[in-house]
Parts: sequence; C-alpha cells; structure tokens
Amino acid sequence: MNAELVVLRFVHILAGALWFGGAAMILFFLMPAARDLGPAGGELMRYLTRTRSLPRWMLTMTLLTVVSGLGLFYRVSGGFDAAWMGSRAGMTFSVGGALGILTAVVGLLVNSPTAKRLGALGAEIARGGQGPTPAQGVELARLQTRLRVASLAGVGMLGVAVAAMAVARYL
Repeated sequence: MNAELVVLRFVHILAGALWFGGAAMILFFLMPAARDLGPAGGELMRYLTRTRSLPRWMLTMTLLTVVSGLGLFYRVSGGFDAAWMGSRAGMTFSVGGALGILTAVVGLLVNSPTAKRLGALGAEIARGGQGPTPAQGVELARLQTRLRVASLAGVGMLGVAVAAMAVARYL
C-alpha cells in the first residue's frame, strides 16, 4: 500500500465532493432563495460570506481538490508518461482534470469578483434604505445573471469532471 497515494486520493475525493456539492447547493438552492428574499437574502449572503466564511471554505476545497488531483495525476501517470497519457484512462483523467482546473479558474476570475461586487452593491442599497435605484437595479440584475451563468458553467464542468474521475480507471 502506498500511503501517499491513499492520502492524496482521500483528500481529492473528500474535497472534490465538498466543492461540487457546495457549488451545486449554492447554485440551485441558496442563490435562488437569496434572490427571492430580496433584502433579507442579501443579509443572508453577507452573513454566510463574512461570518461563516463561505468563500474561504469553497476556495479551500477548490485548492485541496486541484493540488491533490495534480499530485495523483503525476504519480498515476508515471510522471506524465506518453503511453499512459494516450490511453483511454489517461485521456479521461486528463479531461476531468482540465475541467476541474478550468472551473477553479472561472471561480477565481469570474465568480469571486462578481460575488464581491454583488455584496458591495447590496450593502450600498441597504445603506440607502429605499431599495435600489434604477441604475442599481440594472447593475444588480446584470451581476446576478453573470454569477448564475458562470455558476451553471462551473457546476456543469465539475459534474463532467466527477463523472470522468469516477469511470476513467475502468476504461
């Protein structure tokens, strides 16, 4: 038994499950609920962000998944051996890994700054005490749409990555 592979696999699967499950829960339940609740939804999101550190938690799961996955990939592939990389298993693991990394990049470059801007705009609207101005309403809708589309893409890519990881060794 190779203890390093066992630890890497354990971390990769656990963190990946939490990343994918957390992203899906946020996309399909939390974001619609926060939108439907209006100002109270904004307060909930601020609480989850500032007090419960949801973004930090999701980032930690993302990084643990990607780093442990790269370590696993390197070891299992024999240091990126061309013959293994060209096998069906190698290609399937490669697609899954690439989608996971792409999802992490989208999360860092699109989701995170969009969510921060949404939080700042929500706080600005709350300070005004009278609901959003027309310009703020347009910006709010634009940011919510951007976050929803990027989140859908991310959860979709993670779903394919999870499926690829689940079946690759049996191809």
